[in-house]
Amino acid sequence: MTSFQRHPWLTVANAFVHALALCVALGVGPVHADADKASRYYEDGQTRFDRNDIAGAIIQLKNALQQDSHLLAAHVLLGKALLKNGDVSAAEAAFNEALKQGVSREEVAVPLAQVYMLQGRAQSVIERARPDDLPTPARVEILSLRGRAYAEMGNLIDADHSFESARLLDPNSVVPLLAEVPVLLSTGKHDRAKQLADRAVVLAPNNADAWNMEASVAHANLDLNTALAGYGKALLLDPKHVDARVARASILLDQQRDQDAQADLDELKRVAPNDARAAYLRALLAGRRGQSNVVADALRETARNVDSLPREWVASRDQFLMLGALAYNGLGQQEKARAYLDTLINRNGHNAAARKLLTSIYLDGNDFVRAGATIEPLLRDTPNDPVALYLMGRSYLGQKRYVQASEYLERAIQLGADTAEVRAAIGFSQLGSGQGPQGLKSLEASFAKKPGEPSVGLALATQYMRMGNTKQAVAVAETVVSKNANNIAALNLLGAVKAASNDRAGARKAYEQVLASNADFTPAILNLAKLDEADGKPDDARKRLQGILAKRRDDGAAMYELGLLEQRSAHPLDAQRWFERARAAQPKDPRAGIALVELLLSQHAAEPALNAARDLSAAFDDNLEVMATLGRAQVVAGDRAGAIQTFKDMTKLAEYDAPMQVRIGRLQMIAGSLDGAAYNAQKALTSTPGDAGALLLQGDVLLAQHDYAKAETSARELVAKFPAGADGYRLAGDVAMARNQFSLAAQSYRSALEHASTSENARRVARAYLLSGDAAKASAFLEQWLSKHANDIATRSALAEVDMRQGNWNQAKLQYQQVLNAGDDVSALNNLALVQLRLKDSTAAATAGRAVKLAPQDPNTLDTLGWILVQQGQLDGGLRYLRDARLRAPESPELRYHLAFALAKLGHQAEAKTELDYGLKDGASFDGVEDARQLQKELTH
Repeated sequence: MTSFQRHPWLTVANAFVHALALCVALGVGPVHADADKASRYYEDGQTRFDRNDIAGAIIQLKNALQQDSHLLAAHVLLGKALLKNGDVSAAEAAFNEALKQGVSREEVAVPLAQVYMLQGRAQSVIERARPDDLPTPARVEILSLRGRAYAEMGNLIDADHSFESARLLDPNSVVPLLAEVPVLLSTGKHDRAKQLADRAVVLAPNNADAWNMEASVAHANLDLNTALAGYGKALLLDPKHVDARVARASILLDQQRDQDAQADLDELKRVAPNDARAAYLRALLAGRRGQSNVVADALRETARNVDSLPREWVASRDQFLMLGALAYNGLGQQEKARAYLDTLINRNGHNAAARKLLTSIYLDGNDFVRAGATIEPLLRDTPNDPVALYLMGRSYLGQKRYVQASEYLERAIQLGADTAEVRAAIGFSQLGSGQGPQGLKSLEASFAKKPGEPSVGLALATQYMRMGNTKQAVAVAETVVSKNANNIAALNLLGAVKAASNDRAGARKAYEQVLASNADFTPAILNLAKLDEADGKPDDARKRLQGILAKRRDDGAAMYELGLLEQRSAHPLDAQRWFERARAAQPKDPRAGIALVELLLSQHAAEPALNAARDLSAAFDDNLEVMATLGRAQVVAGDRAGAIQTFKDMTKLAEYDAPMQVRIGRLQMIAGSLDGAAYNAQKALTSTPGDAGALLLQGDVLLAQHDYAKAETSARELVAKFPAGADGYRLAGDVAMARNQFSLAAQSYRSALEHASTSENARRVARAYLLSGDAAKASAFLEQWLSKHANDIATRSALAEVDMRQGNWNQAKLQYQQVLNAGDDVSALNNLALVQLRLKDSTAAATAGRAVKLAPQDPNTLDTLGWILVQQGQLDGGLRYLRDARLRAPESPELRYHLAFALAKLGHQAEAKTELDYGLKDGASFDGVEDARQLQKELTH
């Protein structure tokens, strides 16, 4: 088999005992040399070499040279032993030392040429390995090696001449035949290769190399039975023939004869422990058995073994370049895989396997344009290659060019690639082009074809989750696990689906099973950290994440999750630090950059957030998540026109992705573009008629447009189509609230709460009671809810606000203190400080200071601290914070009043009047507005 050629260093030449005799006779050696001892070491080294104890031979030959450094035979045999052991550079040094000390060139010409070939130095073979003045056998060897060197340099004419010269020199030698066969196979001349291989077997029926080459030709012609017989014959003649055993194991694996393949791989582990090909085959077998730990170890071994080979030699051999790429790709180190593939494709642009793998790597990295450019030349060569068609279809799918994607994917199926993966890709293409039901059917068909395939199962489970069908999603995940009991990817999928369906106990069990198989499987550790946090154990989550970084300091995923954890734990500075580190560690992953912008927005740092979003957008100009973040930052910074344009661009890119169109519609509403949001809803409904999210968006837009009648109709339609859902009742409640029908709104919200017992729905009910004028009922309702949901921090904060509205300051203080027991919260600290101000509590400024420390750019916290300091008589200190707040939120009339009050107290009446006139110009209403108007009158007179 061509791709598993025997290494040249496996050729063994005769020993040079006569050199030893010559050295002893002449008395050559160091002054204190022990010639007898050196001779004994050499003889033992020769014996070990002959019985293939190469490591022992090397030790004894080095011992011999320690006793007599001029022992030429030891230098030569040491070079051959090092060559056979794969230590090519040391072998070259030994041969050169032998030449330096006077050994005849003919003794080392062949092995030195082999060294050059192994180092990838084909030019050195041509320049230094001359056939002149050598005995006939050595000349045949050198001419054959020169033929291979010319072939590697792309000079096939001179290669052919060199092989021909070798054959003419000794027509009965198999050496040139065995050297030329791989070259013929690589150039597609299979018939000629078979003629030479057959001739080699006739000339040397007991030569294992000849039978290996005969089998290689059959292997290349896909005559696997003949290939197996040939490899078997080679192994009968030489049980330690590595190439024949590797090739046979590969066929056995392809034929699903795992037990037989395992026997060959075990033997290879014994006789060739550093063979990269055997290591990769062990990885394939372990992967089939779901032994993820063994796979990872075998891939690392493969990569290590390929890396240890001379770089120039590897660079000239497609098979080993491919092995390095496959190993690193399997280990998730795509940059290293790409380096091998780039070298391979530059060397051989028609290598289909390399182009397919590199395309897959680009696809996995969402670099869809490069993926298409990489696979396109292969499609020009072989336009009916179904795998290439599938990869091109995926490239177009990633670029959201759904029509072209479908064309290529359908052609792939017509040409025989009717696989689960292709069906899944067609499903995504259909979903993207607005064919929702057809897309789901394609995914289901894909899963039916391959129910144990984790990637397809994840796609289908995700689609079910989007539809709210958690039961079917879990069923799909459990099916995948049942067919992949030891597959950690399948278990991780089950954990993700169970977590998404709020079965945290089930998710934790699945993730712990993953870690029982592979304690370093990062995705499961990250997911368990999320569960720890959800279970109220942030310290445990933090410990897990820091454990990852203790082993891998540059793990951007762990940094990102730590940032999220610290943000939720109200440690914004720590969160920002982790997000910045994560972004630096993973520059091609936008998540950390997005999180950083969101963090700045949460602190009301509008301009820094917008600048960070623009930087992110420059790096990811067509990423929908990045665009959404930019749009939100533009809204907060007051650039509504820019935000609307960003959301329009998103709408085009999203095409018929219904959930994304709904999301964009929500963003359009925030930006004030109701017409844009209505278009998003309609586009989503075009792709997925009756989609609940799109119908709700449509109703919310109608409500915002004050078309209450049509909004109410939308609410009824939602209730009729989704009677088990809460959205219709929620929309009906919102319509009633807009009509000031607060009692009716409370009834609708309670119905929504019955169908979806969420904190948001509970707070809606309380708000309706509050606006109806029944604050006591609102308070009682929230207290009842909290009696069953004590850890609902958002609802407890809402109860505190109700208490504040009622003037129950002490009760509000207690509620906020309970909220803060769960961790620092900017809003809770800010409001508690205001409550403490009302209660004339001297700690109010300190509480407000804590809020400012957490959100130093938030105008609300700055305003609160400034106002409290002014109320406590610290006018200069308060004014500093109030001016800062005013510059950050000039549209706030209450803030302008607070600033004006401080300015007036300090005697800056004109400036105070300017602030008040602006703040009160449009009939503003806020807590303290009457005091503001009174101050305005005083400043006017």
